[in-house]
Amino acid sequence: MPNTNPKAMPNYRHGISNATIAIQSSPGVYGTPWKEVGAQSVTPQRAETSSTTAYSDNGKSANLGGTRGNDTLSVQFASFSDDYNTIVLGHKRNPTTGGIVKSHDDENVVFAFGYQVEGTTRGTRVWEYGCTSSEPAANAFQSDGENVTESPDTCTITVGGDVFADGCEHYEEVCYEGDPGYETFLDAVPTYAAGTEDATEDDDDTGNTNTTPGGEG
Repeated sequence: MPNTNPKAMPNYRHGISNATIAIQSSPGVYGTPWKEVGAQSVTPQRAETSSTTAYSDNGKSANLGGTRGNDTLSVQFASFSDDYNTIVLGHKRNPTTGGIVKSHDDENVVFAFGYQVEGTTRGTRVWEYGCTSSEPAANAFQSDGENVTESPDTCTITVGGDVFADGCEHYEEVCYEGDPGYETFLDAVPTYAAGTEDATEDDDDTGNTNTTPGGEG
């Protein structure tokens, strides 16, 4: 129900942590996530939605379905891990030197990107689906003097959305502190059972349906 408390406090959001990556194995299915440490900022840019209006008899007849573009996330990390470079971005290791070799024909993979934002009244955890990443770029490296100047990595993650078992193309799920699945939300990418709109796990051997990622309902 809507909040009718006139003294309710707003939720001031701040911070970024628990950045999480899960690689897509097939449409709507993702593997075991790993934590990508060093997150410093995530800036979402929401896509615009276009729609078409149909006219007849000198007047508007109907608003036809719209087309929604892809959201993007501008992300900054202290540095991206070797796993991000070799698994997400598709770079290869030189078997002789052990170094990471970047080539023009490296192929990015599709992945889900999760993260957590703190709040004054409740935290927020997010999964973004069907993501691809640009090549990270570092800020200018500078000679150290009396003070050390950090040079973080930045890149753009494009959120393309993904078709899950329920037949719907989902691009994001947001879970708030206090929701039943919040504590384990980033432990596994949620699934969406055919014929429902709720995030579920497969039925267990008792006939019950698990309703939170990584746990029983």
